[in-house]
Amino acid sequence: KHMVTQFGVSATALADKLEPAAAAGGTVEIEAELYAMALDVIGKAVFNYEFGALEQETPLIKAVYRVLRESEHRSTFPLQYWNIPGAMEVVPRQKQFKEDITAINDELSALIQSAMASRDETDLEEMEARDYANVEDASLLRFLVDIRGDEATGEQLRDDLMTMLIAGHETTAAVLTWTMYLLATNPEEARLAAAEVDAVVADPGGVPTMEEIRKLKRTRLVLAEAMRLYPAPPILIRRALEDVTLPRGGMGREITLKKGTDCFIAVWNLHRSPDLWESPETFDPMRFTRAFSNP
Repeated sequence: KHMVTQFGVSATALADKLEPAAAAGGTVEIEAELYAMALDVIGKAVFNYEFGALEQETPLIKAVYRVLRESEHRSTFPLQYWNIPGAMEVVPRQKQFKEDITAINDELSALIQSAMASRDETDLEEMEARDYANVEDASLLRFLVDIRGDEATGEQLRDDLMTMLIAGHETTAAVLTWTMYLLATNPEEARLAAAEVDAVVADPGGVPTMEEIRKLKRTRLVLAEAMRLYPAPPILIRRALEDVTLPRGGMGREITLKKGTDCFIAVWNLHRSPDLWESPETFDPMRFTRAFSNP
């Protein structure tokens, strides 16, 4: 419930920022704004850190965005040239990446050290009983430090938090961006979703409570359908740790993956396959309420 309030604060800040453009009938680059909002949410919820991304783009925020772009580059580039000795010092983008990672790690390490210095070791039952409305720091970092106790290490926490920072806010922003696009291009669905929010949410500012969120059934289906059409990420990469034979699929034959094989799982294609979905190219949030059997 406490996190819902935090999310509402960031969403309201974005709505206030967009209001002048809406009143003037202007246009905005909504993807950039949603990225900033998602980064603010991640910062507060995970680290109790104020990025202030909706207000200004600080050097640390720029470093986060560059690391994200480099991660995308590395996941698709066929040659891992960055592993070549000296590449991180010679290739400009790799040199920048190294500097950015250092800057982010330094900031995360400082936050972790601060949290560990004020550690209040407890068990899960006591943690769940806390009144988070009156807790100054209700972040995930505080939770991990208090619940893990002496088992928590700075390096382990930093790696976990880095994953959430880089991957978490990008996927959230991507889902919201494509949802906004689909609602903009399907005005009737947008009208129905807005009508549900108006009917369920009591706050005049539009920030729902946890109980109200559970009642926003159509809104949830809109998000689910947006993630079906535009999954984040659209491709998953897995590596076979041993030889494994996959069962017969649509090709009608078994396939054996050798140990060390990198597998690209095309989630985008699975979500748009006519073998798995009725009218797969159509934006239809209510499809999840209807029974459907694969041919």
